Amino acid sequence: MDEKNANGEINANESVKQLSDGNAQSVESEAEAREFDVVTEKPAQRQEKKTKNAAKRPSGKQRSETTQVVTKTAVRTLVVLVAALILIFAFYILVFPASSGSFCYTVGMKNTSAWLASRAAKKSGEVDDYYTAFLRAVDAKNWSIVERSGRALLVPAEVDGTKFTSSDFTDFCDELDDNEILSERDFSTKTYVQYNYIYSIAVRLDENDENIFNLAKSYINSGSSYYYAGYNPLKAYIDAAVKNKKLEPNMILDEFMDYYQNSSWRDEIGGDHATAQRYMRQDLKRLVEARMGEKDKQGNITVVWEEGNEVHDFWKDKLN
Repeated sequence: MDEKNANGEINANESVKQLSDGNAQSVESEAEAREFDVVTEKPAQRQEKKTKNAAKRPSGKQRSETTQVVTKTAVRTLVVLVAALILIFAFYILVFPASSGSFCYTVGMKNTSAWLASRAAKKSGEVDDYYTAFLRAVDAKNWSIVERSGRALLVPAEVDGTKFTSSDFTDFCDELDDNEILSERDFSTKTYVQYNYIYSIAVRLDENDENIFNLAKSYINSGSSYYYAGYNPLKAYIDAAVKNKKLEPNMILDEFMDYYQNSSWRDEIGGDHATAQRYMRQDLKRLVEARMGEKDKQGNITVVWEEGNEVHDFWKDKLN
């Protein structure tokens, strides 16, 4: 009996051991299988992740298209903003030409400022507005506006819409000349307007115009004398001929040959003829050097006079 029990225990222990060994082998097999799966699945998983990440990242073409869309949107926005600013500024100009003209002059837009001042003057018809337009146009060298505004100041009766007379303009000039700062000039406000008015016309002529020349001469006539000073309207015609190659210098030299010999030409009221002659020589010398001179390599200018020309013979010694 005892032997049977002992054998049974031995069999039981062996069964348990076999079962344990089987379980252990099963666990080891499962672990090995899992390890095998991990080893074999990792490359596939990495590839899958790469594929997913690549799908998430935009391609070069997509990035280029996105950049183009952003750029186009930015450009359109900028164009809209610029157009809006232009419309606002245009409205400001149309409604407030005087103040907008002052703004443009301040920021250096001289031509625009002159044009706006001219519009403001035409709208108001006042002498001070025309004078402002004149000054700004001279500064901008906009000679067409200088001519229009100068004509309105000098002959207001011939310009529609003006609300002042020639006498009003003279009083306006006298008031400016009484100013302490302006009184330091050696010419009057009216002379300044006359000079630039003549210049604005003459510098754009296609040929000599005796009417304009005589108009300039009339500005310096007092009835019995002519006053040719350092700054005067007739000088403006000479200065224009220096610049405008279409004006023939011989006509000017011919006219001044008579003035130079006529003692009724003075430099100022109570002045003398010799001083007027000196101013004439200075201005005519610049004219002949600019229009009849030849410059050498050293920069020296030699005036080429015509032999046998009476006018040239008269001025040759005086202007050399």
